[in-house]
Amino acid sequence: MRLIPTLYRDESDKGGTPPDTKPAEQAKPASADAIAAAVVKAVSDRTARAETGVLKSMAEQYGMSEADLKGVLDKAKADKAAQLPEAAHKQIKGATDRANSRLIAAEVKATGADYGLVDAEVALKLMDVSALKVADDGTVSGVKEAMEALKTSRPYLFKSADPAPTGQKKDVGGKVTTATTETTLEQFKRMGYPARVEMKKSNPTLYNTLTEQERSASATGKK
Repeated sequence: MRLIPTLYRDESDKGGTPPDTKPAEQAKPASADAIAAAVVKAVSDRTARAETGVLKSMAEQYGMSEADLKGVLDKAKADKAAQLPEAAHKQIKGATDRANSRLIAAEVKATGADYGLVDAEVALKLMDVSALKVADDGTVSGVKEAMEALKTSRPYLFKSADPAPTGQKKDVGGKVTTATTETTLEQFKRMGYPARVEMKKSNPTLYNTLTEQERSASATGKK
């Protein structure tokens, strides 16, 4: 006689456990930061492995231990990291150039006073400043030589070492003539700005004399 097992099912069981109908959650895309971190780590790991291989090979080549060669490499890396970026170098150079320009301008003005220089700003524009050097202690060299050259090429920028009396001037032959015999006050009053600038450059004594006469005449007329 064979016994056949009979399976009983609870009345609340309506056909067994129903299949899970909830959709599987999709994996969220990685953020840009996570991707970047993963790439950097992978590159770093690969670089470290490559560096180890290079150190081992070159240590044998140069007869050094890997530890000693790694010390040399680490020092070279530290020196490179300590170097300033190009932008910083440009900023430092710009600040140094501006400071040197101020030192040169001050020295030209001071030295120019001894030479009778009339306008230091104009002299700086006409002078070969590339020949002027600023030392680490701030002293400027080459100014006297540049001043001598400028006095030869642009004598009108300097006061006469032997000026004629007020109201007079020396001509090319050294003869003293009265300033007003060349240009009268009335002629000076009618002069335009360019003509006055030219007179100031070529004959500052005459220019100053007529300018003073014009001011005196104007002040007298207002009284």
